Amino acid sequence: IVALTANALQGDRERCLAVGMNEYLTKPIQLADLEKVLQRALLKASVRPDSTEPQSGPDASLDATVIAGLRDLREPGQPDPLGELIDAFFRDARPRIEHIEAALRAGDGAKAAAAAHTLKGSASNLGARRLASLCAQIEKHAKAGEVTDASGLLASVLAEFDQVERLLLAERLK
Repeated sequence: IVALTANALQGDRERCLAVGMNEYLTKPIQLADLEKVLQRALLKASVRPDSTEPQSGPDASLDATVIAGLRDLREPGQPDPLGELIDAFFRDARPRIEHIEAALRAGDGAKAAAAAHTLKGSASNLGARRLASLCAQIEKHAKAGEVTDASGLLASVLAEFDQVERLLLAERLK
């Protein structure tokens, strides 16, 4: 249930949510805001409620303490550091994975290692420790000229990336 109202005073959103609304939009509707609300609704409908929350521990795809720390850096009237990092990750990660794949197909360990190193750093900044670890393994194998071993890790990188991407999308829509 989305509240659509011209009431945009302080506290109006909280009142709407308190009486059972799931979302809140003010008139005039901005398409970007409507898109965010619809994406959140689709995400909630298609994902188990507990699977979009960052977890803690070594097996977590996204470390909740890192995400919380980045959330704590938010300041009113300033750009959202967490949102900016997530947006940068979304812009860069998939092309970086494609660079790794292409370099490994071409047998270019140096290029694969460089791309894996960059993705490892981006993943680490957001607490995607498993993805960072997989990238570190690719980087290590590629630097050692073990292109076949590095290539064997690609499926795991892609699967973990999909999980991280889903979690970050959920986080970005909050």
